[in-house]
Amino acid sequence: CEVWRERHSGDAVLLLTMARLARDLGDPSRAQALFADAIRHGAPAEAYLDLGRLLERSGDREDAITCYRRGLEASHRARPAPVESGEATTRLPPPAHAGNR
Repeated sequence: CEVWRERHSGDAVLLLTMARLARDLGDPSRAQALFADAIRHGAPAEAYLDLGRLLERSGDREDAITCYRRGLEASHRARPAPVESGEATTRLPPPAHAGNR
């Protein structure tokens, strides 16, 4: 998997697939990093749902809610609304298209 990632470093679908594999293999921290990378590289809005579920399972409800919100906004091609929690804002990437407006 890592060789593919090096060869296709900006491939959002590959990163999303690797994140799901890491999650399914029981490596939530690796999965979280890969979901964030996938989102930064333009993964579909469903990546936010996957990341939100992962965060919710780990007890991080505030960031999970932020992910769900951003996923909904990304699915409607809206710019993400600012989040009041400084930590949630800095740790979660905005949708890839947000900066292109």
